[in-house]
Amino acid sequence: MTRTPALACVFALAVLTFGCTPSSHRLGSVIVSIVASPGPPPFSQITLAREDFVQPLDSEWTWQLVDASGCAIESPPRRTRASTTTEYQSSRVLHDLGGDTEFFCASDTGTLTLSAVESATDHVRTLFTPPLAIDWPANPSHPTSAASSAMRVEWLDGRGLRDSGVAERSSRIIGVARVATDQGAFDTIAVESDFHARLRIAQVHRIETSWIAPSRGTVVVQWDERVSVLGVELSRDCGRAVRISPIPAADRAGVP
Repeated sequence: MTRTPALACVFALAVLTFGCTPSSHRLGSVIVSIVASPGPPPFSQITLAREDFVQPLDSEWTWQLVDASGCAIESPPRRTRASTTTEYQSSRVLHDLGGDTEFFCASDTGTLTLSAVESATDHVRTLFTPPLAIDWPANPSHPTSAASSAMRVEWLDGRGLRDSGVAERSSRIIGVARVATDQGAFDTIAVESDFHARLRIAQVHRIETSWIAPSRGTVVVQWDERVSVLGVELSRDCGRAVRISPIPAADRAGVP
């Protein structure tokens, strides 16, 4: 997948390969279906806690890319890992599907914030000042949240500034759906996140939708990211990934 120049930094879900796993699927086989619920979302029946939006610490999840029909399209699968850290004054680090390393911390109120992102592919680090709030609309009566921060993109090898600007992020609940995978069938809430980075040279616009099951976390995620430089669109990266590692009845961990 195409990597974002200087800004593979924002919740990118591209490729991080660790080799074949026992959870591999035959390419072309249907492994997921998503059926949206008609009518008003029955939020009284499905509620999310803040922990449902976060991969538990000391965990590794395996993901399979699928096409629009839910068929597996790439082998081997990809993985994400969450662990503790003290870098960038953070407490949590996530090695994401795109090969980036994201550094998070939590405020006294429990709000999760993004301090920095390191991209080995682009050889840059992105710093957010203040840390960018990554809060989610878990309360259906307040379905939208938004935040903004200044951002600075630096070369990892010490050459200094590569670009700078402003990052804006918002999220909203867009509905509920029944998601069926090899791991079972789940009633989920669909949450859409909209990220826009406005830099001096480049712009990145990424829309990401996560289907999240209570007490189990994200089951499916899809993304659509466009990158432009000096007003000219250079790349577009879109796709969908399904969590194929075992999903226990309760897979919830507090935010550190």
